[in-house]
Amino acid sequence: MNSGCICCSLTGDFRAALHEVCERYAPDRILIEPSGVGKLSDIVTAVEQASDGELTINALCTVVDAGKCKMYMRNFGEFFNNQVESAGCIILSRTAGIKEEKLAECVALLREKNPGAVIITTPWDELSGAQMESAAPVRGSKTAEATAALASLGAIFLIQKPVMVLAGGLLIGFFGAGGVLQLVVAVANEMFPKHRGVITSIVMIASSVANYAMVSLAGLLTRIGGADGPRLVLLLNMAVMLVGILLALYLNTCQKREGAQE
Repeated sequence: MNSGCICCSLTGDFRAALHEVCERYAPDRILIEPSGVGKLSDIVTAVEQASDGELTINALCTVVDAGKCKMYMRNFGEFFNNQVESAGCIILSRTAGIKEEKLAECVALLREKNPGAVIITTPWDELSGAQMESAAPVRGSKTAEATAALASLGAIFLIQKPVMVLAGGLLIGFFGAGGVLQLVVAVANEMFPKHRGVITSIVMIASSVANYAMVSLAGLLTRIGGADGPRLVLLLNMAVMLVGILLALYLNTCQKREGAQE
């Protein structure tokens, strides 16, 4: 790009460069490494607008100096915090030899900014590329995981066999564990980027209330449904998950339209 790094030229040259790379080399994956003064959220928006639907953003990773995290949050403010808040995976550097109390403080500070991110504290000389790749959550995959969990619920409902219940339960645990909650947190934070802490707290409180309400409702269905009670509980779970998937798809479509208009 002629205008410098990606952080200083999020449109124009960047869009043209991205299209040129795709057309000339047809890569399987493109790695973008911005400088420390670039907002990760702005870069995500720029990539989405420049890709014209041809590319999918995979993992969003950032590196944080474990020994200087608190100082960087104080000195660099929004530039540093935006990197942390927008990342799906946070890799801590300089953790070898650091005191456990210092490392725990760093992790706690990062959790305040981004409760849902994967935080890797393994010393770099013990960390492999395969470990980082497997730990980094794939952006946008939660909708697919929730859909797979919904399909597993449907299979249990239709095929009433002990083996199907065991297999379906395993698949639901694999695909659905925390997936819907992470999806809600991610979408809510994207909708209200200036109030991430408050929004995350609201989502977590709503999740706690929902857990109690769903267990109570499941108990009620079991009592009034008799022999069909378990099937009614399965239908309830399928309905809730389907609504969540449809809302996620709707919000995703709205965001793409807004990006195209901009």
